[in-house]
Amino acid sequence: MFFRLPPEARWNPDRNIVEFGIGVGEYESVVRVSERFFQILVPDAPTPERCVEAYHIHRTRLELIAERKFRRRQWSADGNVEITGRDLREREAPPLARSFSVGLLYKGRATSSSRRRTPISGRAVVRTSV
Repeated sequence: MFFRLPPEARWNPDRNIVEFGIGVGEYESVVRVSERFFQILVPDAPTPERCVEAYHIHRTRLELIAERKFRRRQWSADGNVEITGRDLREREAPPLARSFSVGLLYKGRATSSSRRRTPISGRAVVRTSV
């Protein structure tokens, strides 16, 4: 799936958001990032100019979030993508995949004084119990 992300972003004064486009094949959508989202990224009070500037500084991160939400079909009611502060804190892998992959990384058994596990790669990992 190839995404097209135009380089320009614009401030929408009616909604107090930064908007930028995203396209996949013939489908075109708008990604909306609210002014409240930029309160996390901008040290001072977020003005429209600072929000657009923060978009350009964090553009790659915002585009990755938009792609992730698009792949998961997390669209708003009008078919666009809305990025919130929760998306900024979320990791790349969904929670189920993270817990599943951690279980596959190690093999071995625990001992009484410490837990010794051997990763699949062959290196030993020693963890002491608390």
